[in-house]
Amino acid sequence: GVGLHFGIQVNDWYWRSNANPYTGQWSDNAGMEVIIKNASTCDFELTTSWGDSGAPDARDVLDLTSKPTSGGCSFTVTRKATPSLHITKGCAGPCKNSNE
Repeated sequence: GVGLHFGIQVNDWYWRSNANPYTGQWSDNAGMEVIIKNASTCDFELTTSWGDSGAPDARDVLDLTSKPTSGGCSFTVTRKATPSLHITKGCAGPCKNSNE
């Protein structure tokens, strides 16, 4: 099974690859999962959100670094200087299509 992991969500509106199955919206927050592969070295892997396969991918918006500390691992999240996923234009949510 999977060991240590946590999720990160970006609370901006991004276009989804499909309608949200719960709300019908085409805009959503971006998400990603952080899987800690080795807790002693803080080695990790980033994957898409586990909760919703159509959710925008936060790996296109954020960078993540880690370093060992005396208490475990310290993670630093920063926005990419030039993200490949762009915030929706003219949508403050909820939006159902690109015309809203």
